[in-house]
Amino acid sequence: MRLDQKPIRKGGEVMKLLKIEESQGFYSTDGDNYKKIDEINKDDLLKLVDITLSKDVEFDDYDEELLGNQAHQVVYKSILAKLKDLDARSEEFLDQSERLFLSEFEKYKEQES
Repeated sequence: MRLDQKPIRKGGEVMKLLKIEESQGFYSTDGDNYKKIDEINKDDLLKLVDITLSKDVEFDDYDEELLGNQAHQVVYKSILAKLKDLDARSEEFLDQSERLFLSEFEKYKEQES
């Protein structure tokens, strides 16, 4: 990717990251296979963040009545809030990252000259 190009983001198939079924919360890092939300680990959280920044994503809205498991309520609500915020701010985040990279690239170019 050239520095003046924006990364390809959004547009295309929507991936569902969080869903509620049978009174439990589930997450997916591939869009097909879902695991119980209370079994999530650090690596899977990082994958969800990466996916949220790079793809169109969707989530089942938090509903305390649909989530009968209290542990799932707490974890699901927290992860959902963070991912929704990240998704809403993803363009801002990517722009900041690109500016930082460009700044470092320019410094490197000057040192090479």
